[in-house]
Amino acid sequence: MILVKGERLEAGDLDFGRRAHASAVPHPTSTRVKTEPFASIPTAPPPPAASEVHASDNRPLSERLADEERREIIAAVDKSGNNIALAARMLGINRSTLYYRMRKHGLEHLLPTKTTVGLSGGPVELAVSVTGTGTGPSTGSGSESE
Repeated sequence: MILVKGERLEAGDLDFGRRAHASAVPHPTSTRVKTEPFASIPTAPPPPAASEVHASDNRPLSERLADEERREIIAAVDKSGNNIALAARMLGINRSTLYYRMRKHGLEHLLPTKTTVGLSGGPVELAVSVTGTGTGPSTGSGSESE
């Protein structure tokens, strides 16, 4: 049941749990006029003219953004101690995305490298043989791995 003052139901007649603020907020149909000047509202300073921002930098926006992205990646990798997963978290991106962007910007030298254990003469080829379950040596009947 809704009780209404008058013949029409107005939005101000509905409570919605705001009775405590009713005295502070005027009714929408109120005829009271606000007399405070708008000059008291703080305003932000106007932005500088586009010609003042990068007057000496005539490069396209895409190049400037790419340079900024590259600098951010380098800073995050340095700050994380070359820990790529941590650097990605610091940048708010996925680790695989960071790998992609590092390659895109030619930053492969910052990627961790795998160290190989073994001879320094080149790659080492390992031969693996599987022996059969019989009593003697294998006869080559499919029990060897190639």
